[in-house]
Amino acid sequence: MTSILAMTRHESFWWIYVAGQALGVCLVPAVLFSRRVSQSKVAWILAILGFPWLGAVLYAIFGTRRLAKRVVALRGASAAALEPLVDQYRRVGILPPRASPSGIAGDLLAEARHLGAAVPVPGNEFTLLAEGPEAMAAVREAISSARHHVHLSTYIFKRDPTGERTLRLLEDVAGRGVEVRVLYDGLGTLASVRNGGGFFDPLRRKGAKVSGFLPVGLFHGTLRGNLRNHRKLLIVDGDVAFTGGMNVGDEYATGRDWRDCHCRVRGPVVPSLQRVFASDWEFATGERLDADAYYHRQEARGEVPVQVIESGPDQEDPLADDVMFGAIASARRTIDIVTPYFVPPEPIEHAIRSASLRGRRVRMLLGEYVDHRVVRWATDSYLPRMIEAGVEVWRHPMMVHGKVVVVDGSWATIGSTNLDARSLRLNFELNVAMPHEPTAARVTAWFEAELAASRRLQASDLEAHGWLRLARAAAQLASPLL
Repeated sequence: MTSILAMTRHESFWWIYVAGQALGVCLVPAVLFSRRVSQSKVAWILAILGFPWLGAVLYAIFGTRRLAKRVVALRGASAAALEPLVDQYRRVGILPPRASPSGIAGDLLAEARHLGAAVPVPGNEFTLLAEGPEAMAAVREAISSARHHVHLSTYIFKRDPTGERTLRLLEDVAGRGVEVRVLYDGLGTLASVRNGGGFFDPLRRKGAKVSGFLPVGLFHGTLRGNLRNHRKLLIVDGDVAFTGGMNVGDEYATGRDWRDCHCRVRGPVVPSLQRVFASDWEFATGERLDADAYYHRQEARGEVPVQVIESGPDQEDPLADDVMFGAIASARRTIDIVTPYFVPPEPIEHAIRSASLRGRRVRMLLGEYVDHRVVRWATDSYLPRMIEAGVEVWRHPMMVHGKVVVVDGSWATIGSTNLDARSLRLNFELNVAMPHEPTAARVTAWFEAELAASRRLQASDLEAHGWLRLARAAAQLASPLL
């Protein structure tokens, strides 16, 4: 009897395996005909066929384009609904006209002009907020002073002391009649809204509006891990905006064991950032923010030109990918890069190595600690080739979460975009770029101060043996999916 049961169990496992392989074979054409780079196609086919059932489930969550097409269509409808408003404000000069950028920004964005890349808007005040306590103090001060509205978009809104304190502050502001809107990503903030469910309810009871961007869960009809809104944006009264790499959570606010980079802008570019929030909010809620109170002419507050770089999978060619490649390829002297996750698509990897081999000084700052182990393995698989090409690779003892690129000491960008395929091609991202030498010099000074606390890696530091070498190789193979 025991032998019969064992044979039955063996046959069951065999048929489950065969069915998984059959499912994988059926999925291969879908992968082959998708609009993906070859690297990504190969990785998905290996995952589907090498790990029956598991590979298919992962492909359903992270790989299929069915939801992407629906999202593109819905976001296109949202953009079309806002277009008359945008055209109106362009005519009166509140929003910049559609035109090709000039100067260094024009060079860097030449390939992306057909996407309607915004021109740099002059006359802004730019403040670098690279320390967590300093950044959060500035954010809280701005929210506390709100008179008409507070618009907050974040990937992660944590249920921790910083998140609770921020909620209480937003509740106080909403309680005195200020319009408060909070947009969080459905995956990034899943832990806060799933555990207990009512995390944002006290804020809603004060009259604020809170919405998730593409909520994740069986009852929401999707378990998708792609198409996330990774943007970080706060706008108060249409007068001041904050953006960069910081979410709402203790690690960002305290700066302990965590390095990040954020910025504050005041001036004529703020309405352009308001339009980004309005587009995301319209898509998530259906509410159109078209009142004049949200968009008003801003007087010059400084001398910094600021360009809004809005990128996402709803663009035929995501703008972030073009910008980063163009910035690196256009460098004539220096490239400074800060990124938490270095898992670049092949063109950007080659552009960095080529720049170094052509004599450009390329410096890259990463963190010793990375909050995703597989991503750390994948990153370490790329670094030896970077070092061999002459790239200076530095590791800070803390987690480095900032996303910064400075080119030739005259152009700098800060935002939410990591140098990995997910940020560059699959997420909705937001950066601001400053084609302005004094601003680039300030960012470079901060970068060099971070280098002073870091160690430069040598090829010998990245030697790996045994299971670690195998893990890195496997992680690099999966890098198009990370």
